[in-house]
Amino acid sequence: MGRFLAILIFSVFSFSIASAQNDSLPVLLSSYDIDLGERAGRAVIDTAVWVKNIGDKPVKYFNYRSSCDCLQVLADKLQIINPGDSVRFPIKYDVKRYYAQHEYVKHVRLDFNNGIKPIFKVTFHIGEQNKDANKEE
Repeated sequence: MGRFLAILIFSVFSFSIASAQNDSLPVLLSSYDIDLGERAGRAVIDTAVWVKNIGDKPVKYFNYRSSCDCLQVLADKLQIINPGDSVRFPIKYDVKRYYAQHEYVKHVRLDFNNGIKPIFKVTFHIGEQNKDANKEE
C-alpha cells in the first residue's frame, strides 16, 4: 500500500511539474488535453494540435516522444516556427489494439531546441457496446 501511495504522489507531482513547465514555455499548444470521446475501437483516429511560437526567437521542432507506439505526430521534423507563427501538428492514433472497456490516456512530448518540451495528453474511452441489445422487453 505504501509503494502504491508513493507512486501516486510521484505521478501527481510529475504532472504538476509538466503543467507548470508548459505554462512557462515560449510555445503555446492549442490544447494540452485532447479528448477523443467514446470510441468503438479498431480504428485509426486523426486529430491535430496547433503549436504557436509566442516567444521572440524562432524555435526548431526536432522530434516527439509518446507513451505508446500507437500514437504518432506526423509533423515534419526539423521545421522552424518563427515568432508569432502557428503550425498544425497532425496526430494519428491507432486504437485498433484497444478493445476492453476502459479509459485510455496517452501522453506526448514535443521536442524543440533550447530544451523546450511541451507535454499534452490524448484520451479516449471504450464503453460497453450494445449492452441492452440482447435484453428482452
